[in-house]
Amino acid sequence: MQTGSNHGQDSIVAIVDQAGVPYDGKPTRQNSYGFVRFIHHATDRSLNLGFQEREGRFVADFVFKRKVPNEGEAKLDAFLRLFGGEVGRRETPFARLKPRFDEEAWLIDVIRAYWAMGRPMPRL
Repeated sequence: MQTGSNHGQDSIVAIVDQAGVPYDGKPTRQNSYGFVRFIHHATDRSLNLGFQEREGRFVADFVFKRKVPNEGEAKLDAFLRLFGGEVGRRETPFARLKPRFDEEAWLIDVIRAYWAMGRPMPRL
C-alpha cells in the first residue's frame, strides 16, 4: 500500500473499488487515520477505512445503522462472531478491525461480506 496522505487515501479507494461493492457518490476523505468514508444508502452500509502507517495496519470501521432499536446490535454481533474486532464507542454501533497491510486480500473479503449483510435474499 502506498502511504502518505493523498496516496494512502487513493489506495483506500482502490481497495474498496477492488472489492466491487457499490457506494453512493464520491467517498469522503477525512483526516483521522487517513479515513475515507463509503456510504451506500440502499443497503444501509457505511464503511470508514483508513490506515495507521507507523503500525502497518488498516483501520476499518464497519458501521451498523439501525432503523429500529437493537437492529444494529444484532448485525454487529453477527459480524463480530464471523470476523472479530473491537466494538466502537459511539451512538451508532460499529466494529473496528485493524488488519495488517499484508492482509489486504482478507480485508477485501470482509468488505464484500459486510456489504452482503445489507442485501437479504428474497425468500423462495
